[in-house]
Amino acid sequence: MRLLIAVCALVVFALPAAAEPPNVWEHRSTLRTDLSPGPGPVSQPGEIAYLLASSTTHGVVAAGVSNWTRSSSAYPSADFSLVQLGNLTAFAMGDDGRNTEVSGSGRYYLDLEIRSADNRVGMVTFTGPFTTGWSNGYGYVIPDDLPTFGTLWLDGMLYRIRLGYGLGGPYYQQSESGTWEQVWFATDPVPIQNGGYWTENTGAFYAEITPTLTPEPSSCALAGIGLTGFLLVRRARRVGMPVG
Repeated sequence: MRLLIAVCALVVFALPAAAEPPNVWEHRSTLRTDLSPGPGPVSQPGEIAYLLASSTTHGVVAAGVSNWTRSSSAYPSADFSLVQLGNLTAFAMGDDGRNTEVSGSGRYYLDLEIRSADNRVGMVTFTGPFTTGWSNGYGYVIPDDLPTFGTLWLDGMLYRIRLGYGLGGPYYQQSESGTWEQVWFATDPVPIQNGGYWTENTGAFYAEITPTLTPEPSSCALAGIGLTGFLLVRRARRVGMPVG
């Protein structure tokens, strides 16, 4: 009986108590590529210009969310948050660069950090290839094979992350029937002159993040070890084996 009580206590302490998921957490992100850094139209903290291979006039500017940003529900009754994570912007040097047909590729690395109410920080990284270039005076950046899902355990909370990419959203608005629906606004990207450069933003990374109260794998493993030990000892006693 004393052994059973000890094992039950182990399980209780290994698993977090049932409670509502906390709605206070923050996020920030860093976006980088495997291209070589170089000169470009950067003006905000956290922006980095990268040059295409064998080019001194064309590249991309990677920009994440450099400051900790508090989460909020995507809409009043939502159990998830919709967060913006950054973008890749194509750039070309001068009018000649804008009107030059050029294309290239690279790999991006998107580091998403989440900070809990207890100031503990966890990070998950999304990575994938992208293509970029200029054609007919317009720039573009297109992520290929976008990794859709990721997870992060932090302070007994499982954060389920659904990554997306697009332009003009998404947003949530309430319909006449009272339901909330995801919508996108029609946008027509155009090149913008930025000093001696032309830039064009054709999309941004975003994520829907759902926090769920869930034991971390280490806690589950600890509880499993305790239960397994209890069952083995119980079986040994049944067959008359010494248990120490």
